[in-house]
Amino acid sequence: MEENKQKIIINVSNPEKLTDPIEVILREGAAPKAIEELPTKEPLSCNLDGIITTPANWLEKRIKNVELSEAYLVVDRENMQIALVVNETDYYNKRVIKGSVEFSEIFENFRINQEKGWLPEKLGQFIRLNRSAFADTSVAAELVTKLRKFNADVKVKLEKSNESNGSRSIVYDQQVTSSLPTEFTINIPLFKGDSKGQFTVEIDHYVDGADCFIVLVSPSANDAVEKFRDTILDREIERFKQFAPELVIIDGALTDNNVK
Repeated sequence: MEENKQKIIINVSNPEKLTDPIEVILREGAAPKAIEELPTKEPLSCNLDGIITTPANWLEKRIKNVELSEAYLVVDRENMQIALVVNETDYYNKRVIKGSVEFSEIFENFRINQEKGWLPEKLGQFIRLNRSAFADTSVAAELVTKLRKFNADVKVKLEKSNESNGSRSIVYDQQVTSSLPTEFTINIPLFKGDSKGQFTVEIDHYVDGADCFIVLVSPSANDAVEKFRDTILDREIERFKQFAPELVIIDGALTDNNVK
């Protein structure tokens, strides 16, 4: 077998001063690869969606790092939303922080002022699990008992008439009488992030085939929505004006043109 010989040349500048032998260490194997640099990537998109106070809370904490001449606020009163746009001309670092006036989870779950009705037994179960929504839990317990034993009398009256001149009329009258109270009061927040408020809820009925459904209606809650629609938005706008008076504020709908 042919030997693989390698010639090693060592140059010594002052051989006469060399007193110790020269040690040569020959290492075998491949040299380690150089560490590859990480590829450059685009900045992450960090847009946020939150409650109505989110945009002001975000800017209040980071205003020192935001160029207000490159930012603006869009106020959509119709949909009860606001959107803060920062770095408006920077394709990679533009950010949009949205805030919306949304009904609280408990208010939505009660199905107040919604078309979808409750079966009495299901409503009883729901109230039993959410009795903390009542200022007086004994009222909730009594309502649960009545819903479990729910009964209703349905009276239907149908009248038809034919006139000599060819006119016809049909009158349909349906009356539902139940053992439930006509109304009850709950103490819950109307919107997410808002404080609790007291609302009177009326109990309506409608019959569909053999089932009698319960519909919860609250004119006071509906009035509160209309009353605070602008109040809540104006409150947030005033916050921006206090700590960021240079910020441009625009009234209009949130569209792809102004928030993307």
